[in-house]
Amino acid sequence: MRNEIVFQVREWNMEQVLELARIRVAIWANAKWPRIYPSVLEVYHQPPTQSQLTKKSQERKGIIWEKPDQGQMKFNVDGTARRCPGPTRIGEILRDCSREAKIIFPKAHGEADSSLAKMMVVKEALLIFSVSQRNENHKLLIESDSSNTVKWTKHINLAPWRMRQLILQMERLKVEVIGVKMEIG
Repeated sequence: MRNEIVFQVREWNMEQVLELARIRVAIWANAKWPRIYPSVLEVYHQPPTQSQLTKKSQERKGIIWEKPDQGQMKFNVDGTARRCPGPTRIGEILRDCSREAKIIFPKAHGEADSSLAKMMVVKEALLIFSVSQRNENHKLLIESDSSNTVKWTKHINLAPWRMRQLILQMERLKVEVIGVKMEIG
């Protein structure tokens, strides 16, 4: 239509433009939400006057920190990456059964994706705990918010191949720590 107006010197017709817009909106609505708008013709002939879509509310679960058992230390770990891959930051906090923070460790850690960052922080926690004095008389509980990290740490054969070297380093560190337990938190 625009080419006809420009090259054939036709007059601009607002009704034709609105008609074209209604057709495009009807096709788009049908493509985007086929269950709500199953017929392009119905949307075209009788466009809805109000939105039929309802936004799903996402409730955040309340996270309650649980203290470790007597004789156990708990590392809460987290890793993140800006972009994929991008600059990463990892952090961890080690607490005892009285909730007292023993180690707080934030660190920038090069370029990686978020999955790799979450695995790197577990390795750092194992490394720190394996050389600490607490390793001699405490078990270690590592809590991560990533179900993949927990799964890959417990079942190394399920981890992606690109993380194999990191997994093997973690397995070596686990041998040096008395009792390592991973859980989602």
